[in-house]
Amino acid sequence: MAAMWPDEVDRILAGDLTAALAYVTPAGGAVATAVAPIGLRDAERGTAGFTTSLGLHKKLERIRREPRVALAFHARDHGFADGTRYVLVQGDAEFAIEPDERYLEEELGPRAERYLGPRRSGFFWDRWLREYYRDRVPVEIRVRRVVSWPDLDCHGEPEVFGEPLPAEDVEPQEPPKKGAGPRVDVDRAARRIAKLPYVMLAYRGADGYPMVVSVAVTGADRDGLRLDAGGGLLPEPAPQAATPQ
Repeated sequence: MAAMWPDEVDRILAGDLTAALAYVTPAGGAVATAVAPIGLRDAERGTAGFTTSLGLHKKLERIRREPRVALAFHARDHGFADGTRYVLVQGDAEFAIEPDERYLEEELGPRAERYLGPRRSGFFWDRWLREYYRDRVPVEIRVRRVVSWPDLDCHGEPEVFGEPLPAEDVEPQEPPKKGAGPRVDVDRAARRIAKLPYVMLAYRGADGYPMVVSVAVTGADRDGLRLDAGGGLLPEPAPQAATPQ
């Protein structure tokens, strides 16, 4: 069976310690949050994955209701991957709500130790870290496509593996009842975001799958933040919000 993505991309999926998970909200937007993929992927089966805690039930509920998700591998600061490629994985998530004790102990445990170091155990640590080690849910993503840019700033032309990107633009949403203007002090937000090493923008694409691209805040005005996504796939008009990572 042929691999769905090349070795260069696979090394990033295998080595990055964290990735940005994006899922769709009931209002039709997208939220990005950090997760630990710990190398869960299979290029021949076309699957990728991550783990999360049962305590984050709202995230799991939203993914169960709308399984279209994305994983953005956007940083090389931690883990074992090298190179400058930004990799976005899009697909459909599946998970079992009851933790599989054997799978956690025999599969996820050894994998996690490679990234996080030896596991702490004992009377205190077993109780204190139960949610971290025992109440974890592995989420498998049936990958629809992988989009890869040459650098972490999403500059240049992306390569696409799997399904082509949708040709149509994102359909505009109806504005909120109270208008689409900023709800925060945008100048202050721009200053705070500018200090962060990574800033990601998540939005729902034309085919319903979240898109996550690296952006830079170039300014602010009464309409919101001005964003530069380099060669990223920003919709038109660009969303006026950025999520710091």
